[in-house]
Amino acid sequence: MSGEKTIWECNSPDSLLDLSARYCITHLDTLITPDMEEEGSLHLPMEIGEKLFQMAQEEGVDMDDKFAQTFRNLTRICRASLRESSITDRGIKYLLRHRLRELDIHNCAALTVRSR
Repeated sequence: MSGEKTIWECNSPDSLLDLSARYCITHLDTLITPDMEEEGSLHLPMEIGEKLFQMAQEEGVDMDDKFAQTFRNLTRICRASLRESSITDRGIKYLLRHRLRELDIHNCAALTVRSR
């Protein structure tokens, strides 16, 4: 069955990972509570962190400084796409702590030359 689509591909539900990531992104307050502010209280695997960033992009969530700060101590990431977001220099500094390998900041109007 090389390249042939089956009826099951169209009818397949989203994966549990996708459903969970979508819920977490649309309800960030469930991930972070005031008692979790300290470093190391909760840590998600890198794959989950990157999936959350990917899902936020797909869902059209504005990835601003608050969004970046949420992930400061929650998880490690090595790639992030922030296309057309309102992130500023401060938010980029939060993300650069992760030592990113890939960063897509296409059309982020709030960034300045100082964020280099």
